[in-house]
Amino acid sequence: MTNKILLILLSLSISCTMKLRNNNDNYCSYYKLVNRAEMFIVHQNYSEALNLYQKAFKINEGFSNDSYNALLCAVELKNIDLVYFNARVLAEKGLCIDFFEQFQILKNNTKYWNKIVEIVDSKGKINIDYRIELERMLSNDQNIRPLRMDNSEAVKQVDSLNFMKFKKLVIQYGYPSERLIGIKCSENRKGIAPQPQRILLRHFYQNKYFSLDTFLLQSMKNLLIKPEEYATYSYFINAPNTRCDVDPITLIDKKYYVFTLTDSIKNAIDNNRNSICLFSREEHIEKIKFKETNNSKGFRIPQYSSINSLSNLPKDIKESLMKDLHVIKF
Repeated sequence: MTNKILLILLSLSISCTMKLRNNNDNYCSYYKLVNRAEMFIVHQNYSEALNLYQKAFKINEGFSNDSYNALLCAVELKNIDLVYFNARVLAEKGLCIDFFEQFQILKNNTKYWNKIVEIVDSKGKINIDYRIELERMLSNDQNIRPLRMDNSEAVKQVDSLNFMKFKKLVIQYGYPSERLIGIKCSENRKGIAPQPQRILLRHFYQNKYFSLDTFLLQSMKNLLIKPEEYATYSYFINAPNTRCDVDPITLIDKKYYVFTLTDSIKNAIDNNRNSICLFSREEHIEKIKFKETNNSKGFRIPQYSSINSLSNLPKDIKESLMKDLHVIKF
């Protein structure tokens, strides 16, 4: 009974959130502009990329990774006004002052630098209690896993408890967006740490706790999570519209491979990607190649992807896999 009540309240939360958002029908426009910007970065056209980011930010204030990439473009172009513009967005969301120390162009401008310091010191309007609770849940999640298998009863119990807590928090506060719970510096103080809910949500889906899927899909449409992030969660649902080939590249014995697919399967994957405003599979592969080379210059592209490493598989299994794979050059 309690679970049914939570689901009803969650549905109401979705409805209220959607009514409060502007430009909901045009959410794809933001994601498409950002994808085009990222592809220009891949080809080192920072001017066009920055122009597209500025257009995207008129639709939505921007995700931290997008603001970060736009900041790097502005640094490359020595555009101090847009360096400050994007740095300010990141500072308002809670990044530490150490992060901004790496940008000498910003430090050299006393007026802009003092403003960034002031914003960082003010702490903004971040819901610290919400973030602390999510981080506590993540700590419980991580502390139990090294000791036991993922499918053990102890792990399932922690996941179930975290799931119930997460739904209650979402009903109380809404989805834990960057603007709501803030962002943090990475351990080296030069990047952005992953949000605490990312691992939690992945484990919820692995446990088949799918009652949040509609909420997350609407959160994506409300520009609270990105399509590539949603795709990494929905990958665990056995449904056609979520088959997006989220990790298209495989590493075997220091060589990179992709599966050889028929045109009909490729089209089906891209149709599934397009249905959630996610860039094409070929663009995804190009972005991963960019990330894995020395040309990335710190840009966070792609933002939610990994390479499957199968080097430790038995020889006979690797040989069997090779029949469906072909090498790609980086």
